[in-house]
Amino acid sequence: MPLSYEDMMEKDLMCPVCCGLYREPKALSCAHNLCRTCLEGVIWANSINMPDESPDTIKCPVCWEETPRTGPNAPRDNHLLTATVDKYITINNAPKQPTCPVHREQPLNIYCSTDQKLICGACGTSDEHENHEVSSLDNGIIQEKRLLLEWLVGFERAQLSLSQLESHKEKALQEISKDSDEVKAYFENLQFVLEQKKNEILSEWECKKEALKQEYDPEIKRQKAKVDEQREGVNVAKDLGEVSNPIDFLQEMQKFWGKFTLLQEEPLPSFSSVTSMQKIDTRAWDDTKLADMGNLSWPPKHPTKRQEIHWNISCWIWALSAVLIIFAMMMTALFFLSSNDFHPTYNDSGFLVVVYSPSSAEREAGRLSFYFTVEELTDMAESCLVYITDILETLAEFTSYFTCMKGPEEKQLYKLFMLLRT
Repeated sequence: MPLSYEDMMEKDLMCPVCCGLYREPKALSCAHNLCRTCLEGVIWANSINMPDESPDTIKCPVCWEETPRTGPNAPRDNHLLTATVDKYITINNAPKQPTCPVHREQPLNIYCSTDQKLICGACGTSDEHENHEVSSLDNGIIQEKRLLLEWLVGFERAQLSLSQLESHKEKALQEISKDSDEVKAYFENLQFVLEQKKNEILSEWECKKEALKQEYDPEIKRQKAKVDEQREGVNVAKDLGEVSNPIDFLQEMQKFWGKFTLLQEEPLPSFSSVTSMQKIDTRAWDDTKLADMGNLSWPPKHPTKRQEIHWNISCWIWALSAVLIIFAMMMTALFFLSSNDFHPTYNDSGFLVVVYSPSSAEREAGRLSFYFTVEELTDMAESCLVYITDILETLAEFTSYFTCMKGPEEKQLYKLFMLLRT
């Protein structure tokens, strides 16, 4: 491969001893050049290797021609060669203009703004870059620097926006952490208050339970002893039921009454003095505000066991009115129904029954129709039916309420009373 002009020139500027560019070259009489340091090395080598030779001459390491060390023909500074080497170094260190990879040896001295790349003159006239925006290198530099500046400004804005987002994120996280700590502390305090209030109420409830036990236990113990005695009397009464001899029966009954008379005559304990239990209605706490949780009190109570009914004036007026209305209805029925309309007789089974004959009632109804029309009598009957139904419903609610207020013993007595009443 032939050497280029640059390679040939660089070979001419190289020292034959060190094979590098000349540094302070010295010209010999034979026209060969050596670096100053290389020349000193040759002189020293000659004095060592060839001591018999004349020390006043220098043998050229290229052609072995002798050059006097002193005199007009002595080695001298080659200023022209030094300037040439310096210029070569300057040119060689300068940036080389790139060439076109398509059109060899053509410099890239045109800038295509459309493709944003360097092209040569041949490329600029080709179809590939037809209608493209092209400019000189200087204008291309100005244009690209402007675009680069705009990009840097956009980058700075994006970086600033990123910094602001990160700052806002940290601030938001701090606010959320602060709010979270406040919520946590609030609910921990609320939980503490609720737990404290729960223990307080339950402690009071336990005290009530203990007080209730102390009140009920003696009465239960006393009543249990009496029931045991009564149970013994029941067993004796069952045995007496099997005695068939009248004399023996009466004698045993005399003994029975002698033993159990005191139990019968002793009055039963009064349950009105026993504490009346009341159910706690916790629904009253549903509307309590969180800020007032520490001030919770016992909720309203509604009765669930025996409790005396306190009648006020309105209750007494209503009850008296009901009694008067019922009395008026009874008198009206007696007015329409005469005693002559009821006739005692015997049925087919031989039982005595009372038969109602509406003859007198019909006469009274006919006399009443003289003063009222049929439509008026119908309206009066419907109105009376409504009033009577209302009264009966009220009495039913009152009776149900009264029954719920009673204890087990009172319920049994109430049922027995209603049975005897019928």
